[in-house]
Amino acid sequence: MKKNRQIHLLYILSCCAMLLFSCNSSLSVPKPEEPLLEQQTVEDIILEFYLIDAEAKIRIYNEPVTMIRTDLNNRMTALFKQHNTNYKQFTSSYVYYMSDADVAGKIMSNVVNRLIKLQTEQQRKEKKQS
Repeated sequence: MKKNRQIHLLYILSCCAMLLFSCNSSLSVPKPEEPLLEQQTVEDIILEFYLIDAEAKIRIYNEPVTMIRTDLNNRMTALFKQHNTNYKQFTSSYVYYMSDADVAGKIMSNVVNRLIKLQTEQQRKEKKQS
């Protein structure tokens, strides 16, 4: 349950951070509590969050919620492990980068562009198979 709450908290935190920090770029940048992750790593993790979240939203109609929660927790744990980080270090780095409106805009723009690219590639594969 604790990991599930962390996932929900991270999602809410990301939405709030984008709203708060994108409006005012004059806020001072907080020093991260943990060692700072590279900007590219944060971007990669955010991209994976969106993909995992999208898959969960599709699965919710066909599978029990408890099964999806367990899988989400396992995938999030694996994602952090893959990037040699943890929830706390990611959150600290995320807040640091999102506190600068220009950097936050660049990261989120890159994530959106990468998602569009993945979607286009998937559509091409599906079209080829038809």
